[in-house]
Amino acid sequence: MTTCLGTDTTACLAKVAAAEGVIATGLPGRLGSLFAEVRAKAPAAKVVATTYPRLFNGRTCNLFTSFTSAEMSAMNAAADKLAVAIRDAAAAAGVGFADVRTPFDGHAVCDSAPWINNVDILRQYNSFHPNGTGQASGYSPTVKAALGLGGKTGGGKGKPKVTTGATTSTDTQRGQVRVQG
Repeated sequence: MTTCLGTDTTACLAKVAAAEGVIATGLPGRLGSLFAEVRAKAPAAKVVATTYPRLFNGRTCNLFTSFTSAEMSAMNAAADKLAVAIRDAAAAAGVGFADVRTPFDGHAVCDSAPWINNVDILRQYNSFHPNGTGQASGYSPTVKAALGLGGKTGGGKGKPKVTTGATTSTDTQRGQVRVQG
């Protein structure tokens, strides 16, 4: 993101393309290892992998950002490729999957009711991350739905896409939800 905050579209697009290369070649194995490690340390846990929302709606609205249309499109497309990689790795590992992209539609950075923080100079760690409404109305209900705890998304343009891990003969905890209070 830092590279894309500047004025060099070529550098931004190259950085996004490099990230897509990592998504295609390096990420699936890393996610598989991560899911296996989580399963080994918490075999009864219900694991849900989530996607990232598309950040942009095609326009900029902040003095400190100067994203071009090509940059915004490339970053949104990379988010879609990342979602496919996460979905496929989750399916291969038998863990749940919650896709937040659809619930976040209409709530991008420069939308009238954004669920994603724009650039924040004073608190850079908040930049381009979901805000409180994005957590409460986007992520929370989508993950709850993946866990089988209900969860209707609030205010997005669509329903969450959710899959759960399958029950297998070698791991009877997959596909089941245990809630301890």
